[in-house]
Parts: sequence; C-alpha cells; structure tokens
Amino acid sequence: MQAYADNKVGTVVNPALGTSFDTVVEAYEFYNLYSWETGFGVRYAKSRLNVHRKKCMQEFVCACAVRMIH
Repeated sequence: MQAYADNKVGTVVNPALGTSFDTVVEAYEFYNLYSWETGFGVRYAKSRLNVHRKKCMQEFVCACAVRMIH
C-alpha cells in the first residue's frame, strides 16, 4: 500500500494466483477493495462444509453474476 500512497497510480491490491487468507472475511474484504478500485462489486456465492460442518470453501463472484440452474 505504501507504493500506492507514494504514486497514487494503479490499484492498491492486485489478486495473484496462490494468495491465501486467514479468514473468509479477510478474503472478502481484499476482493471487495479490489473490485471497488476496478469498478465492479463482489458478493458471496457457493460455499462448502467439511465433515466437521465447518466452512472449508467460499466462492466470491461479481455482484452482477447470475446463478446457473442445471
């Protein structure tokens, strides 16, 4: 973020393959900030629970994405 504060060019955050987060909330905030900077919104989509009924996967999608029904 310091580089952005100095130059004020580009985006503050840039998603990269392999990025990991400690919590779902942290991931959502990261992608929400990125989407706001680039002109779109995000929302929660599909999630999965593990055998212990704990959330182990959460998808985020563009706020305009529609749900596909099979």
